[in-house]
Amino acid sequence: MIGPGGGGVPETENLLLVGDDTALPAIGRILEGLPPSTHAEALVEVDGPEDRIALTQRDNIAVRWLYRHGRDAGTAGLLPAALRERNHAADDLYVWAGCEFADFREIRRIVRKEWGVARDRHLVTAYWRRGAQGEDGGGEE
Repeated sequence: MIGPGGGGVPETENLLLVGDDTALPAIGRILEGLPPSTHAEALVEVDGPEDRIALTQRDNIAVRWLYRHGRDAGTAGLLPAALRERNHAADDLYVWAGCEFADFREIRRIVRKEWGVARDRHLVTAYWRRGAQGEDGGGEE
């Protein structure tokens, strides 16, 4: 077995992490390894408060929990909606996201088209696809 994924996150001043329940291990690993000079914000979608896990807490890390409240995972659209509400004007922003395929597509569109983030400044990955079985339901970047 291997540990949580997450890919390599480059050194950056501002990091935005976006993910659903399936991305929590990777988000946790990324936050644990952050230098104090990096400001990180995490947007995490889970079903409810009981599904929260302990994540690294420091002054340079902000976590916002988004709750589905019983809606099926991958159908609520909370992650793309939260991105649209967020001010994306930070200098040196790197965006990392891992989530369901439909949210992945919308997040990638927001990051690339609406925000204009360069391809080398983000990693957006589909960790799973609603209705697909097996390991080949994902996509990347």
